[in-house]
Amino acid sequence: MLSRIHNRRAVEDKSEEVQLLRGGSVVSSFAGAFGSSLRETRLTAILGYLIALKPKVFCDEFGITGTVESVRLEARHNQDRSDILINSTDGLAIVEAKVDATDPFNQTEKYDAKWKVLLTQYLPTPNQKRIPRVKYRREIGRASCRERV
Repeated sequence: MLSRIHNRRAVEDKSEEVQLLRGGSVVSSFAGAFGSSLRETRLTAILGYLIALKPKVFCDEFGITGTVESVRLEARHNQDRSDILINSTDGLAIVEAKVDATDPFNQTEKYDAKWKVLLTQYLPTPNQKRIPRVKYRREIGRASCRERV
């Protein structure tokens, strides 16, 4: 009896989904919906939007303290710009994202921020992992974080 109930729920859950096609091909991921030319600016715009919706979830993940007062995309810093600037009551945080294995650390050195979050496929050295208030991430969050968003 329990098996039939479980199977019926699985079928009901599946009926809530429909196939998404882009150019005749099945889209199998969120990022895939944007096509093959996914730009960093689009990814960081999505991430900034999500941070603004659930700032505590992301600040917990990134180690940012205080209450978030604002989230800015492509924020200007003299002649440069950061992908995402988070202003908390305890200070500023910069989020730099790369879609490849580029190390964004040197780029963030130009910005005066208490925290630096580096989203990249780059594998930091052991010394880089020990830099205070700098977090390298290959993906965002533990499953618990993703579920809260």
